[in-house]
Amino acid sequence: MRNFIWGRLLLAMLVVSPAAFGAEKRVLSLPTALAEVENTNLSLLAAREGLEQAVESVRRARAGLLPNVKAVAGQSRNQSVTVGLGLEEFGVSRQSDPFNRFNAGVAVDVPLIDLVSIAAYRDSKYASQISEFEYQAALEDIKLAVAEAYLGAMRARRSLSLGEEALSRAEELSVITEKRVEAGAANRIDLMRARLEVSSAKQVVVARETLVFESEHLLKLLLGIDLELGLELLPVESLQLEPIGAPDYKAMLMQREDYLARLTEEDRARLLVKAAEWQRLPTLNAYGDYGYVTEEALDGEEEENWTVGLAFSVPIWEGGKNRAEKAMAESHLAATEFRIRELERSVRSEVDISAKRLQEAESSLGLAEESLELAKATFEFALDRFQNGAGDNRELIEAQLGLASAETNRTDAQLLLEQGRFRYASATGDLDKAL
Repeated sequence: MRNFIWGRLLLAMLVVSPAAFGAEKRVLSLPTALAEVENTNLSLLAAREGLEQAVESVRRARAGLLPNVKAVAGQSRNQSVTVGLGLEEFGVSRQSDPFNRFNAGVAVDVPLIDLVSIAAYRDSKYASQISEFEYQAALEDIKLAVAEAYLGAMRARRSLSLGEEALSRAEELSVITEKRVEAGAANRIDLMRARLEVSSAKQVVVARETLVFESEHLLKLLLGIDLELGLELLPVESLQLEPIGAPDYKAMLMQREDYLARLTEEDRARLLVKAAEWQRLPTLNAYGDYGYVTEEALDGEEEENWTVGLAFSVPIWEGGKNRAEKAMAESHLAATEFRIRELERSVRSEVDISAKRLQEAESSLGLAEESLELAKATFEFALDRFQNGAGDNRELIEAQLGLASAETNRTDAQLLLEQGRFRYASATGDLDKAL
């Protein structure tokens, strides 16, 4: 009997469980979304692979500065012909008898002085640093996009809730109007206006439901969440914004990953100018090999064979290639310097504009709250007048529309303030301080 009761309870839990109907939801907060985006966003995961490739390219370039050691072995059969010596006049054949040769050993090549390889290694390290800065800059951009998508989804949900409240008020007005028509205190034109208001409110709700769907899908795409999974978004805590003082542009620039990438690109360009000059310098390599030579492998008649030497190489004429590469490197350096100056001006403008918009958003929110209070008072006054028979319902419908508009403006103003906070933090190079 007891097992039967527990079985019934378990069955009831399965029936009423949201998971039983596929209504599983992912609970998400804004800090959590920003924390996990690096491990879930597909664009960032692909960019991280590019960063890994840059790291491996450094190791590949470093290999050019290290000794190259390899084991060699080979079996050959040869026949040589001597020409131009006139040996046939003395009855000597110009063609030797075929012979075998087997050799096995170790060959070593050690670069001693090779500034071009050194420049290639340093260039790869600069490229890796640039890739790291660019990855961090992309991460900041994606985080900002996630924050705006999260806030947009919250705004869409709030707008839908307000639309449903407006629909409820419109339906209530329609019921009140219908009762007054039945009582002879209003005419049918009032009822038509009320029902038209209900129809308009329903259209608004449908449109906002679509907006909620789109905004949540965007957030799911950015976070790599299953598109079929529902979302439960936790409210964003309202933080007190610190007053914006005189910005320290130099400090802000040094917090911007894109600016640091351009500075590293400038250092890299200077190296390339030097590397173009280094191509004219000589190189010095040591080489050697050690092993055994015999006629056939493992025949027991191996003889020791070795070589040691130095190779000194001096470029004399390369057809103007080095000169052209130096001119190209100098041009690239000049272009990089111009881009740095352009970015400095762009960042300063971005900081100033985002600060101004943030101040505007703070003021707009205060005005929107004042307007909402006035709209609520106007609606209550118009509702009281209509219920007491002081005119038709046009005044009440206008008040209802004004209240709905004021509620939407208040929601939009709050969104602009929250977005402005994140955009200003992003412009100054420290997105986390907006949390």
